[in-house]
Amino acid sequence: MVATFVDQNTNVLTINLKATEDTNEDEIEAVYSLYSLDGKLINEISSSSNSVKMLNIRSGIYILTATKAGQVGSQKVYVH
Repeated sequence: MVATFVDQNTNVLTINLKATEDTNEDEIEAVYSLYSLDGKLINEISSSSNSVKMLNIRSGIYILTATKAGQVGSQKVYVH
């Protein structure tokens, strides 16, 4: 399973992805998607890095999903 952790700074989300079990997935690309509460895609980034930044995100409540190696993690994100 994949868990997401978010640090918030003014209009910047720093997302750190961590596998919940010991896996060797460092080179596998992940897709990070940020959605508004009404389901609209706000931002999406594909990266093989376990840490990415989304810039210029407006204040609000979002749903962040991370998909890597067929595993999906999601969490509610508050940006202020």
